[in-house]
Amino acid sequence: NTVDAVYFISFFDAISITTNGTSRLGQQVMSLVTYGNSGLGMVCMDRAEEADMPLHKLRATSIYHGTDGQFVFIMAGTYMDKWQVLLLPLPLDGKNASLCQMLTIPQCETEYACRAVGAIEVVNGTMYVAIEQTQGLVLATINLTDVLLHRGGAASGVVRSARLEGIEKPIRVEAIIFDPFLDVLYVATTETGQPSLIYKVKSGTLEPYGMARMQSRGPAKEVVRQLMVNMESRMLYALSAIGVQPIIVSMLLYAVVSVKPPVADVAGGTLVQVSGEGFKATTGNTRGILCQFSATAFTPATLVNASTLLCYTPAVNSSSADCSGEAIEVELKSGLITKNYVGLRRIPTPAILSVNPDRGFYSMRQWVTVVGYGFLQSATISCRFIGYQHPSVTVTGPDAKFISNTEIHCRQPTVDAAFPVPSYLEVSIDGQVFSQSLIRYDIIGWPVVLETDPDVIKTSAKVNT
Repeated sequence: NTVDAVYFISFFDAISITTNGTSRLGQQVMSLVTYGNSGLGMVCMDRAEEADMPLHKLRATSIYHGTDGQFVFIMAGTYMDKWQVLLLPLPLDGKNASLCQMLTIPQCETEYACRAVGAIEVVNGTMYVAIEQTQGLVLATINLTDVLLHRGGAASGVVRSARLEGIEKPIRVEAIIFDPFLDVLYVATTETGQPSLIYKVKSGTLEPYGMARMQSRGPAKEVVRQLMVNMESRMLYALSAIGVQPIIVSMLLYAVVSVKPPVADVAGGTLVQVSGEGFKATTGNTRGILCQFSATAFTPATLVNASTLLCYTPAVNSSSADCSGEAIEVELKSGLITKNYVGLRRIPTPAILSVNPDRGFYSMRQWVTVVGYGFLQSATISCRFIGYQHPSVTVTGPDAKFISNTEIHCRQPTVDAAFPVPSYLEVSIDGQVFSQSLIRYDIIGWPVVLETDPDVIKTSAKVNT
């Protein structure tokens, strides 16, 4: 795309004519034809002979455009039963870089030999390489700038390399692609007789942290042939096949990991924080980002960053049937909804029947026993002291203790002055929606003498001498 061109690569065996007029097969020749993208007219043709092209089996190709205008064609596969990556600066001049000779990858020096490069991905000046071993798979990050500077000699271009955890059998690498938004790699592999697996790998550490398995349809297995990332819709497309029938499998590149708080009052209005990855605004989406609480219940979400959304819960008619709750999902674009099944438990609004004691001095902390129903263990249990036309005071954490389904202990904090009457104590399980029981709890101050009756009080006392 950078140079607005299309490239066609072909291999053929050259035929040479002997002095007696007979013909024989010569060495293999590669032809690289450049076509202009506008009109597809041929621009130029480059050819390379086998001596300058140590590659027996081609598995992957790519193009690198250097910052200095350098244009490099990249070929990867197998050479003499070993892994191979060739860098061919264009126009071809025979000064190609053979990476299997220039670079040392520690994981390839073990009992599990590196046999072939199955896929490559070039991102700016970095190349990610997936190398098949006799058992397992090695991922490597290579600095192309360093390699090109040291053509013909040893280079220290291997930035990082690692075996892909969890693979201890012979596998075939099908494809690899980079997602710049999440800074991850997706690597598709296939074990003989099994459907393909797509691994999600952190590009910085080459550590896997997710995996998707393609499907089996009877005796046929879905095998990935190519991967593509759509940055706008946040979708991963996998070109696959069942037998000879091609299919395209789409997967969301965003997910819900957790929700906080994990409980929400049925009355609605609880602000929940949805944590995950890959969240972003998408173009052409008039609905905006939404949180889904049921098949028909959606509320608008506020995008905080790529891993955090905020949304308010809607009111529901009943509490959750079990502790797992109902799934909260995310929609970035109409109809494209996650299916991570992270539960949010809907709970009934708590109610208070009595408090003991029913008053406390404003400058002294004290524990208050609250009796009622609808109580359950939660890290967000809160107690709120409310005064008439007075700012309320809320305590949580160690000052709000769950005792049982009918009892909570609240510690009255110290405040600046007594609360105007009437004042109340209410509780919340999700920390946001409180009971509305209007059970009196007075925060009192110093007594004040308004008048005495009678005006004079006579007392008597005994004096000890």
